[in-house]
Amino acid sequence: MLPKIEPVSRALSFRTFNGKSEDLISGRWDIPEPDPEKSELIDHSQIEFVIVPGIAFSEQGFRLGYGGGYYDSLISKLPESSVAAAPAFPIQVVPEVPCEAHDLKVDLLITT
Repeated sequence: MLPKIEPVSRALSFRTFNGKSEDLISGRWDIPEPDPEKSELIDHSQIEFVIVPGIAFSEQGFRLGYGGGYYDSLISKLPESSVAAAPAFPIQVVPEVPCEAHDLKVDLLITT
């Protein structure tokens, strides 16, 4: 599965992906995304594990993203049993990042 920003709602969804580059289209910011005509929407309740990107992460697991709020919104919709993990280089982990009430922590911060 791969993420896709839905054009109307601007929400982050996940769609199936078979590994074929020809089944990707250019999405927002020219990031390749699954073609909706060649993939199926995955219900949030089916997601058990998601890799969350970020610019920086606090030692507590809060993240500094790119400002769209896509992953905070996604994490809030996942089942309680789902794991949101963020891979990071050690230099990306800092004591604190700016947080607001809607910001959510990742469950697992993976570093080297």
